[in-house]
Amino acid sequence: MNLERFTTKAQGALQAAQNLAYQNSNQELDTLHLALALVTETDGLIVPLLQKIGVATPALIHDLQRELSSRPKVTGISSSDLFPSPTLKRALDAAEPESKRLHDDFVSTEHLLLALLKEGGPALKPIFQKHHLNHETLLTALAQLRGNQRVTSQDP
Repeated sequence: MNLERFTTKAQGALQAAQNLAYQNSNQELDTLHLALALVTETDGLIVPLLQKIGVATPALIHDLQRELSSRPKVTGISSSDLFPSPTLKRALDAAEPESKRLHDDFVSTEHLLLALLKEGGPALKPIFQKHHLNHETLLTALAQLRGNQRVTSQDP
């Protein structure tokens, strides 16, 4: 995973995920943090993409927050004490092949969400299933929303 290959929005989502972990006193940065950061980003592509496929974003956010609140908390942590979970590492590694499949030069937020759908782990899978969110449906909606546009810079 090379963060220089991530768009500014994708880097911002990772930073927001770190902030969520810190605010929730979670020492382990996980896919739940990243998923919540992605679906609460208001001026990106993710929310319109979810709306296009009929996902009730407020309900999805609620379910992600509820699951996150059940995570172990560690008092007295600093942001430097955070470490990525193995599941998050796998998901981030899966994001680059998603970008390549779409012929994009950079990893963007939609690639991160596609990777979470594949490699999000056991905490995200039932939440995504409950909201009828899957890889194929998201790819179809993404193709309709983006058309033939590609991610060719860090700020597309």
